[in-house]
This record gives sequence, C-alpha cells and structure tokens, in this order.
Amino acid sequence: MSMKKMFLPIWAIALICVVSGCSGSAIENAGIKPASIDSLHIFAPESIDEMVNRVSVQSNADRNGLVSNLVPNLAPARIPTDIESLDAEDRKRAFIRALLPHIVFQNVRILEDRSTLMSYLGYISAKIGIPDSLRDNVQVIFKRYGFDISPGSDIPDETAVTHLLRRVDVIPVSLALAQAAHESGWGTSRGALLKNNVFGKAGSSNNPLAAFPNIVESVWRYFMDINTHPAYSEFRNIRVAMREQGSVLDPIRLATGLSRYSVLGKNYVMDIVSLIRMNRLSRHDSSLLVPTDDTGYVTRTIYRNEDA
Repeated sequence: MSMKKMFLPIWAIALICVVSGCSGSAIENAGIKPASIDSLHIFAPESIDEMVNRVSVQSNADRNGLVSNLVPNLAPARIPTDIESLDAEDRKRAFIRALLPHIVFQNVRILEDRSTLMSYLGYISAKIGIPDSLRDNVQVIFKRYGFDISPGSDIPDETAVTHLLRRVDVIPVSLALAQAAHESGWGTSRGALLKNNVFGKAGSSNNPLAAFPNIVESVWRYFMDINTHPAYSEFRNIRVAMREQGSVLDPIRLATGLSRYSVLGKNYVMDIVSLIRMNRLSRHDSSLLVPTDDTGYVTRTIYRNEDA
C-alpha cells in the first residue's frame, strides 16, 4: 500500500478561532493543548473498513471521554467503492470521516495565507520596512488566487491586499460537508468513486464531470472555486460582512450565497441547509486537526477538560 505526505507547516489550534470566533483565553479555559502539525498523511485504502479504522482518531484521553472534535492529519486518497455496502447511517459517518481531514487541512492552509496577508498589512500600517521574504510570500498568494497586485506595480499596496482578503478566508466545515454530501450522494456517485470528484465539479464538453487524481485535488479545487469564482461573489460578500461585524461564520447564512452552485438555485440552498441541520453537521465546525501516526493514533497530548 502506498503512502505519501503533503508537507506544510500549519497551526492546529487556529481553525477553532477563525471558524468559531473564540479568543485565546477561551481556548485556555477550554483546556485545549495546541500542537503544530508538519504534514497531511495521504493513504490509499483498499476497503471502507480499512479507511474508517485508519481515520478514526484514537488516544488514551479518548477512552476517558476527554477528546472531542479531533481530526487526524491522515486522509484517504479516494473513497473505496464498497462504501455502497454500508447502511445509510454508517455510510454517512464513513463519508464524513473521509472528508473531514481534507476540509480542515485546506482551511488551515488558508489561515496561513490569511495570517501572512494580515502581517503584511501590519507592516504597512506601522510604516516600517517589509521583509523581502514576507513580500515574496504575499506575491505568491496573489498569483495563487489570480488577483492583480496593483496597476503599474509589482508590490501589493494596502487596497490590493484588503481586497484579496475577501477571497482568502475559510469555509465552514459543515457547509463544505453538506455540499460534498449533496453532490456525491454521500460518496456513492460514479463521479466520487471513479473520478474522485466529491463536489460535482463540471468538466469539459466531452467529459461533463471533471476527474481528479485524488480527493486532495478535488477539495482544493472546490475551495478555490468558492473563493475566487465570480458566481460566488455573494457568498464572499456575506462572509466579509460577518467578519466586519465580528460574528462567527454562520454556515446557514453563507449557504444563501451559493444559489448559483447548482441549476436548482434557491432549492439547492434549501437542500444544503436541510443537510446541515438534519445531520447536525455544525458540530464539526470546531474540528481540530491533530498530529497522529500512520494508524490514526494521537501522538501528542491534546485534550478538552471534562467540563469544557
């Protein structure tokens, strides 16, 4: 069985703060121990049982009921075809476990980019020299998101960075899960099983449904589409308004900005909202990506207090 690693330094605790809006003191009061993570481990499961077993976080604290919302930095490259053999509830649980590491990982990658942009703005505001390394990183982010830096300049100014921050932001885990479940039939569609396409990404005229080499690419493409495509500008406007109000990102409100994701329009939004509510997907919005070994066993002490 092959295994590869995607290396990227990330902050395990940051996702809670951005999606759930908690402060540093709130984290400390909850008794959560942050830890850095160096990589997302990708594996190719041969069966749904193997996949579920490997992405189920285990730890000593788990046995004492102290762990909640932990997601391993271990993710399947594909969904095994025998997921169809599971009953409805087991299939949903398996699908969520398969997608959670991918979604949380992408959100934390975005948080790193967002933090870089905010740091850059801090230098501009303080009117002090910007380190070359920081400027180079910001330019890379601009290119990644297909955003023009500034007319007649190769150095981003405050206005350009502020505009880019509208795109460089997270998507609530529950919303991404609901859309993936809707588009892939909880992982059972031909697109999901044969093309690793879990978000219904359209392809060419010859191939109506896009194909991806693995789920990593499918999830990355979804995030880039939502954060950059003109069709989802309403979604981004709603998200910016929440940020300006200091509000927690509300997946239900954000879903109203995705009517153009499907030909179903407003009915699609209603479907997504129903999926979030009926399956209590919002409980995953505070998910923590934690360092594990290749079996999914937590390798560092990360826990919540019993009263958290």
